[in-house]
Amino acid sequence: MVSILKNIATAATAAAAATQSQEAEAVSVGRLVRLGFLDNQSAQNPRAVKGAFTKYNKAREQSSGFNYRESLSEAGMDETVFTPTDLGARKQVNLESLVGRPIVPVRGDQSNLGVLHKLGGIDIPNGSPVEAGNKFSQQHAETGRGWMSMSGVAKGQQDKIIKAAEDTGEIPVGVYNSMKDTTADFSTAVAQPMMAQIPILKIAKKDKKEFDDELRRVFPSWVGLDSPDAMDQLLGRNGFANIGANRTRFSNMMGKSKYRNKGFPSYSEILPAINDPDLAGVPLGTSGLSMYDAILTPAYKDIGVHQSYDTVMAGKYIGGSGNVPFDVMFPKLNKRFSASMTGENAPIKGEPRPLNQSEIIDAANKRKDGYEIADQQWLDGVSEFIERNKKAGGTLLTGSGVAGANASEDSSVINDIQAGIDFADFEREQNTLPNRIKNYLSSPSDANVAIYDDMRRRGEDTIEPNRSPRATNIANFIDQYSPDVPILGQFIGSGISDQLRELGYNKTKGKVLGQSAMSALDIADIAGAGILLKNAGKQAVTRGGKTMYHGTNAGKDFDRIDPSKLQGRDAGFLGKGFYSGDPVIASRYAKNMEGGNVQPVETAAGKYKNYTLEDKQKLGMAVKKDPSLSEMLTQQNTSDGYIGARVLDGKGNVVEQVNYFPTRDVDNAITPFSF
Repeated sequence: MVSILKNIATAATAAAAATQSQEAEAVSVGRLVRLGFLDNQSAQNPRAVKGAFTKYNKAREQSSGFNYRESLSEAGMDETVFTPTDLGARKQVNLESLVGRPIVPVRGDQSNLGVLHKLGGIDIPNGSPVEAGNKFSQQHAETGRGWMSMSGVAKGQQDKIIKAAEDTGEIPVGVYNSMKDTTADFSTAVAQPMMAQIPILKIAKKDKKEFDDELRRVFPSWVGLDSPDAMDQLLGRNGFANIGANRTRFSNMMGKSKYRNKGFPSYSEILPAINDPDLAGVPLGTSGLSMYDAILTPAYKDIGVHQSYDTVMAGKYIGGSGNVPFDVMFPKLNKRFSASMTGENAPIKGEPRPLNQSEIIDAANKRKDGYEIADQQWLDGVSEFIERNKKAGGTLLTGSGVAGANASEDSSVINDIQAGIDFADFEREQNTLPNRIKNYLSSPSDANVAIYDDMRRRGEDTIEPNRSPRATNIANFIDQYSPDVPILGQFIGSGISDQLRELGYNKTKGKVLGQSAMSALDIADIAGAGILLKNAGKQAVTRGGKTMYHGTNAGKDFDRIDPSKLQGRDAGFLGKGFYSGDPVIASRYAKNMEGGNVQPVETAAGKYKNYTLEDKQKLGMAVKKDPSLSEMLTQQNTSDGYIGARVLDGKGNVVEQVNYFPTRDVDNAITPFSF
């Protein structure tokens, strides 16, 4: 009887696994990310991907509304259609012409200009207009409208501009600086398309009632999703007040996972669809994409120009510089407010402390003295950044940089890693390395099904009769990413090793070795992330130091770190310098499915400050709250004679490292391994 029950259970498990595999075929990993079941980083983790598939399929089983919305998405090929308004090429401003004039930060949301017709395969009836953030000045170049906002903000900002003109005797320049990517929630561009989809979706009445009741707790006058006045109320027309805060409440409520899983419009898909792609991934305060000459008249009401805003700040569009970090565009302003303390003008709870970077940007935009004079030093700094960014392929604001160039410390990936957010997961990984290695390199297991299936769907894994799928998988991986990648034979097993040799994988093509600078786990993780490994089977010329790995999502193939770029240093949780780590950490920095790169680097021998994983977590959280602590930590450690700092795991292995003097202590002269 026991044996029979075991057989039944085994058969049921196999059937369930097959069903789940078939269901998984129906949805892409990309859609799981866009729906919020996965983030970009987790999409490279097979366990996370499998868990997301499970949650998605469960939602389809439990909610007819969710299943209907996803059926519409499938029918529409999961396509998003946004038609941008053609304004012609962005005009490049002559920076030299700004010298001697006051420059004033004018912040705006990241929304694009155009019409959203379809979102995730689902139509937006009649299309939904998106009326711009930074492109507003260019759109209205001939109308005398420089900027728009709600009355209180616009009047305060224009009064500051007029004061700057009175103080200096020069015409100020309004310089766009970006708010967070979610601030478009205030505008109509987010709420309108979601509300437009409500009538065509099949959301249960009880679920609509639950949403309406919950929204009324923060938006008491809400008329309800099924009311014919719902759209008018959200847009502030036909007698309803134009209140952006209520649109934000509406959008954020609909963005909750419980409503997503009941078939409501997908909030997480909207922001990437309607935001300006030129601002994708930039840090808060990124400046210069649009500029205008101010016209010194008071702000005035102008209804009907923009659905979301009602007050104009007069001005004339003059072009832009491209994206520049806030502290580069406004260096003196940034330095001045960095010396300010909380509670001086805008009280913040807690003991007085220096403003952090987001508070500095907020103060610079709000305070009446929030402007500076563009001088020669300013011109040199902005021009140097723009030139360096061109050479780096325009990646300095959106990733870990190219070939060691300095990246913005506010990059989301770097922020997350350095802030210790992945601390717990990383610690767990370290504790289960043997199991993960065995899982990956044995024939397909639960831990690697997602990666394996993805490779199969892309045609990168051809299974031949009487041959282990894992052997073929590894062989195809070597072919695709590097003929020089060594594989740890001790974890593969003799059977798979023999099969690999049968396929021609010997000393001249994918080395099967007993030991390597990279473990099988490292190879597996990086393979799953689709990261370029052209040079990962090579090491830097030995200089008596330690071989580490630098990951970048540079978007281009390169053979070595460019020493000229190493003078740019990232500010992170261990201080300001050049960051590297073990291959697992490096692969997380090289997170993109296409164009990521992992480069071995040789770091100098010397005195390093050691930190534990727990220290990393604490330092990361502190630096995230106050970025200036990074520079302070650098100064402290270098004054104590350290050339860098390291994070050690429980066994004393170096998992991350920073070198404070990279041009001196980091080398990337590549030479093949000696076998």
